[in-house]
Amino acid sequence: MTSSEKRNDPRLRAALDAFVEFRVADMDIWRRAGAALDLTINGMMVLAYVLRQHSLGEVVRQVDIRNALQLSAAGASTIIDVLEERELVRREPFAGDRRALSIVPTLQGSEVEESVRIADDRFFELADSVTPAELDAFVRILDGMRAHGSTQFLPRD
Repeated sequence: MTSSEKRNDPRLRAALDAFVEFRVADMDIWRRAGAALDLTINGMMVLAYVLRQHSLGEVVRQVDIRNALQLSAAGASTIIDVLEERELVRREPFAGDRRALSIVPTLQGSEVEESVRIADDRFFELADSVTPAELDAFVRILDGMRAHGSTQFLPRD
């Protein structure tokens, strides 16, 4: 199938349109959630990542944030500085490497966790409505986009 044929395939067109509409809605959700805390979209995404990992008992370092959210070292550091200024996270010595710091949510930051959990629960409810094969296909598509550097859909500050 040629690129032109793919663009005219109603199923592929509907999938692409749904993906773009999802990204617009997703960015709006992040923007509104961040606005309540005076955070950018990326600031809110970093806070949500730290909260999710912390709730799983994982230690989060700045490099983990950079890798997970595809941020530059300077970008991640700036966002963490802002989160720390707003008393949503704090930097603590990392047990495994005295040069590294772990990023830990504060009590105030943890209060945001309920909002993140609600959003996650909504996703899990939707995921329950599809078959495991459909969910696998969804993950393959997103992994393929990420692997091919399709980051133009990711928000950048």
